[in-house]
Amino acid sequence: MSTKGYTAKKRVVFLILGVLTTLLFAFSASAKDRTVKMTANDGKYSYVGKYNGERFIYARFKVGTTGVMRVTGIEVTKKKKRNGFSLCLCNSDKERIDLNKVNYVNGTSKKQVIKYYTLSKGTYYFRIKGASIAKKSRFLLEARFTKVENESGNSKATAVQLSKNTARNVLICAGESADVARYLYFTTDGEEPVKIGLYPKLTKSIQGGFEVYLYGPAYPDGKKLTLSGKGDVYTLSTTVLVKSGLTTTKKTKGPKKGTYYLMIIRDQSSQALIKRANNYMQVTLG
Repeated sequence: MSTKGYTAKKRVVFLILGVLTTLLFAFSASAKDRTVKMTANDGKYSYVGKYNGERFIYARFKVGTTGVMRVTGIEVTKKKKRNGFSLCLCNSDKERIDLNKVNYVNGTSKKQVIKYYTLSKGTYYFRIKGASIAKKSRFLLEARFTKVENESGNSKATAVQLSKNTARNVLICAGESADVARYLYFTTDGEEPVKIGLYPKLTKSIQGGFEVYLYGPAYPDGKKLTLSGKGDVYTLSTTVLVKSGLTTTKKTKGPKKGTYYLMIIRDQSSQALIKRANNYMQVTLG
């Protein structure tokens, strides 16, 4: 083989490598991520920007207490067409804590799609998926936070009392550990029936739900209280026979006298729900 032929082949190889390197660099540059900060004002958060081909855009925000975040958004293309886009919730390390990898949001009046998250105090990011927005489009991310106090304990020892004719809000927030549980307790004299109301509040959030278990003198091994999307009311009672002379009548009494505990945990039907479900419910006692 001549030196000239060998040199020519080397040039071709280097040329190909150079082209591949340029293409890879261009792809990497077009797929880079961008971090922005949402503007906050009295519980309202927003960010307006332009999509330039990023893989993800991380929109940073903080909340100072527990509550519910409502989020939506609008993309406006160069032709003034209005669309929605995809996002998910991440923690302060930009790790996904959303139940879903992507959620579609749309703030247009005709096709409004809103997502809800239950949050505790901290720093978070909405991770916007770049591929869901057309290049050079402008987009608006808009969120509103409503404070909701968590009125339950984190263990049986710190359970919060549920008194008759009262209601308690129970929150399990995004990013909490897989084994998180909330506890309430109530007492009964054994005479009057007890009504427990369980009302999930974010049924449209698609962020998962709860399972509820009741423990106490009448249920030493626990009783599962099944939940439906619209909420349920359980009446705890027993029927006894009361004799008065020759007359026997039936009387409805409450469950055995004592202290009862409600344990609220994430839906256990899948590993994803156990890890990431976030929602809140209202519990009542009547």
